[in-house]
Amino acid sequence: MEDYQTLYKLHSNDQVVCPDCGLLHRRQPIPPRTAAKCSRCGATLYRHRVDPIHRTLALAVTGLIVFVPANVLSVMTFHFNGRAKDNLLITGPDELIDGRLYAVAALVLLTSIVAPLLKFAGLTYVLLPLSLGRAAWKPALAMRVVRFISEWSMLDVYLLAMLVCTVKLGTIGHITASTGLYALLTLILLSIATSLSFDEDAVWLRLGGRA
Repeated sequence: MEDYQTLYKLHSNDQVVCPDCGLLHRRQPIPPRTAAKCSRCGATLYRHRVDPIHRTLALAVTGLIVFVPANVLSVMTFHFNGRAKDNLLITGPDELIDGRLYAVAALVLLTSIVAPLLKFAGLTYVLLPLSLGRAAWKPALAMRVVRFISEWSMLDVYLLAMLVCTVKLGTIGHITASTGLYALLTLILLSIATSLSFDEDAVWLRLGGRA
């Protein structure tokens, strides 16, 4: 388990620990949009991003807003024998539960709905107070949750699975895209952009020891 209080102290002393091998480095200025590498293993120590706090916060808040239509609107409509059935994001886990595939349903629910929501919400929880010059309650714990849950946010994989199903179902019926699909695509792009914009190192520095 990582000692986050130690990380705070190291950042305040202009030092950074390699996340892979643990080698201690002294922070050095680097050009914009570049990264500092570990001298031992070559892992990325920190990056120089332009305004990572406010930019990531804007993306995370937008993600929370788009999350609503992406989940409540139909993603695609399946037409078969004169009947039409709307499919939402929750349709996948719901169908798996009906088929008594509870473990798979829980996994799909986690990766397609719960994890993306917690990712955007967690980043907003941490970054919004920072943008106002304050620190959230238990920011170290929130950062740990964001780091863990981000690894389970797999909207792009879920969309790929939906496309595969669409190709197969297209042989027996007709499928049309609905409004929710465009919201889902936007949500995926926001998730990717948020991950690219987020700078955990900048958060530690801004917190300055307020665990």
